[in-house]
Amino acid sequence: MSAAAFGIYHWFSYSSFGNPAQMAIIFLMTGIFGYVLALAFAKTRSLYLPIGLHLGWNLANIILFPTDHWDIK
Repeated sequence: MSAAAFGIYHWFSYSSFGNPAQMAIIFLMTGIFGYVLALAFAKTRSLYLPIGLHLGWNLANIILFPTDHWDIK
């Protein structure tokens, strides 16, 4: 259930609500990652690993796929 909620939340954070094809892709990708985060919590009974995985994923995306909206002018 938390993985589904994680996937649905990202429809709004990626501003894809209303585009069914994009919504399906985002739900699938973020839902799977949400499941991995939930599994990490279930195995460790700690939030350290899920938070670290999420921060690491975000950092990797920022470094590997930079966008102009991060540039300070």
